[in-house]
Amino acid sequence: YTLAESFYLALPYLSWQAVVFGDPLARATDGPAPAAEVPTAGDTSGVTPFVARSASVLRNRQPALGEQAARLLVRANLSIAAGRPADAGELLEQVTVLAPGYTGAHFLLGQHYEAEGKHELARARYLRVLQAEPAHVIALNNLAYNLAVHAGKVAEALPIAERAARLAPDAPEVLDTVGWIRHLAGDSRRALDSLRQATSRNASMCESWAHLAVAERAAGSAPAARAAADKAISCDPALGSSALLQDVKNW
Repeated sequence: YTLAESFYLALPYLSWQAVVFGDPLARATDGPAPAAEVPTAGDTSGVTPFVARSASVLRNRQPALGEQAARLLVRANLSIAAGRPADAGELLEQVTVLAPGYTGAHFLLGQHYEAEGKHELARARYLRVLQAEPAHVIALNNLAYNLAVHAGKVAEALPIAERAARLAPDAPEVLDTVGWIRHLAGDSRRALDSLRQATSRNASMCESWAHLAVAERAAGSAPAARAAADKAISCDPALGSSALLQDVKNW
């Protein structure tokens, strides 16, 4: 094989989402997938060539998936890309029934439920992921935030967040979560170190600036609190009217 042919033949093993110009089964587009490529969740009338090819490649990388589950997972991803979350959720549910040991579907379903505001259902999926993969950092992080913010179980959430921070000490999203939960637990001074690191590592995380502002206020530093609040509002003007920053703005 030529070098180009070798690269092409390696694609199924390196990236099942790659697009190859000239391949009739691959397509590049700036918009959502055409409706013809995104069957609805209840549509069982055939599978497009793109779905079949992608599912075949996916199964090579994920032995836990059977043929039907792999096709449903590809269709779920297409539904997400097309802005059809209800269909995506239904398809992912079917994947978890057909392939209960495939943690990727449980994790995606957890994120789907979070976006839908179904936080209890999301927690159940993150727990399923962690039963199989105890060191899954994003599931740990999401579960900790969910427990602390949406269930009010701060004491239960804190050790989960701290475990995620030990596994990924440089991840800004993880630093933000553990810092915010430390603040909610009443330890704002210890929270500041994590929140300052989070905003320094990723200044575009708008809510992290808001978390930092609230923690700075709780620690008694008015100038730092106002500076962080200004950063948050500059990053996302909607935060200016949020309940999160009202105490800081009125201080």
